[in-house]
Parts: sequence; structure tokens; C-alpha cells
Amino acid sequence: MEYVSAIGYLAACLTTLSFLPQAIRVIKTRDTESISLAMYIKKWTPTVGHISSFLKWLTQLMLRIFAYRSRPHQE
Repeated sequence: MEYVSAIGYLAACLTTLSFLPQAIRVIKTRDTESISLAMYIKKWTPTVGHISSFLKWLTQLMLRIFAYRSRPHQE
């Protein structure tokens, strides 16, 4: 697996895991009042979500270009 793909998978896992602490707290306390509304708005607002997805995609693209240019080419 390329390290660029690994970075993408890691980002996806960390994004998903970022909701885990709040989910555990809600399960334990049965109280949803303490859920961070700002986090869910940021995550699910299309404009912000699209911008963050675009920036992740752009970062991966730049890493791929850098990796391609860094490796020795066969002639």
C-alpha cells in the first residue's frame, strides 16, 4: 500500500473515531444535552464539509505528485 493511501485511510478512521467519545458519554449518561452541536454542524454542513473534503483530496494529490517526482524514473 502506498503511504499516500495509508494517510487517506488514517484520516478517514480518525474522522470517524472523533465521534466516539461523545457517543460513549451519551450511552453512559443517557444525556444528549452535552453533545457538541458545533462539531456536528461543522461535520455535516455541506459547505464546510465540501471544503474540508477538497482540502484532504488536494493534500493527497500533492503527496502523490511529490512521490511520483521523487522516485527514480526508468528510461
